[in-house]
Amino acid sequence: MDTTLAITSIVVINFLAWLSPGPNMVLVISTSVQHGRVHGFAVAAGLAGASLLWASLAMLGVAVLFRHAPSLVTALKLVGVAYLSWLGIKLLRSAFRDASAADLQWRPPSPSGASFLTGFLVSMTNPNAAFFFGSILSAFVPADSSVAFKVFVVVLCGALGLVLHGVTALVFSSPMIVRGSNLAKAKINVLFGVVLIWLAGLVAYDLVFAAYPVLN
Repeated sequence: MDTTLAITSIVVINFLAWLSPGPNMVLVISTSVQHGRVHGFAVAAGLAGASLLWASLAMLGVAVLFRHAPSLVTALKLVGVAYLSWLGIKLLRSAFRDASAADLQWRPPSPSGASFLTGFLVSMTNPNAAFFFGSILSAFVPADSSVAFKVFVVVLCGALGLVLHGVTALVFSSPMIVRGSNLAKAKINVLFGVVLIWLAGLVAYDLVFAAYPVLN
């Protein structure tokens, strides 16, 4: 396959994946709205770092390993369900916490490194990322291609994640959106908390019916 066509295809597929709603987009939006642009970009960087690692692992054949080790996929999905649920519950708790005088006092923001780690863990506990990168890299990166080209594609996947999720953070941390969110902070926390728990529930649902197909 022509390298230009391969690179273009990878860019387009990553762009379409970015447009698809999922935990990554929910996390970037909620963080940007609630904690500002720096934390939104930190989450985007964490997701990009995970994309870089998943793409590297996919290039090494981890997606094939996952196909032959379903128990490993199940374990990773269970961790993902627990982590998404925990993030959702945190948002719900913050929404329903009584607005006492102590709650209204200024508090120093959490370090942006924590936001980076959150983004990284959300993506790394999603084995679908391995299958995603495994499928597109196997389709558009020939096995006999040069090491330099493979490295370029891996870096490209990470860069696309940073740019695309960075755009999301930039848009949803704009002053107009932040001002509007401050007027309905509790409702926004409830919305994003419910969405994260719902996404965790979808993964759990798939796990249950994969284990007990007779229930489907």
